[in-house]
Amino acid sequence: MEKEFPGEAKRRALKVSSGIRDQHKAIMILAAARGADTPDAVVRPEELANALMDWSLQLLEGVEVIMPGTAPKILREATREHRYVLQSAGYYGHLPWQVTW
Repeated sequence: MEKEFPGEAKRRALKVSSGIRDQHKAIMILAAARGADTPDAVVRPEELANALMDWSLQLLEGVEVIMPGTAPKILREATREHRYVLQSAGYYGHLPWQVTW
């Protein structure tokens, strides 16, 4: 997303994270910085997947308003390395954008 919106991606991501924090406790695990201690949290795998789906949806809907057609491109680039795990969790099926590999 940083490629499409230089200087804006991190701010937008943090805003979405704080906005869904109360609804999805698992988001704190996903929002932890690399190398930082992971917050003490025990969640079911589906809770983690749902938090990621909701976060992605809210973040990318804002992107689509500004630049239609950008969300699938961002999803493809951001999730390429983990696409099989995400696919098995049903991640892509809950998003309104088709990601082609």
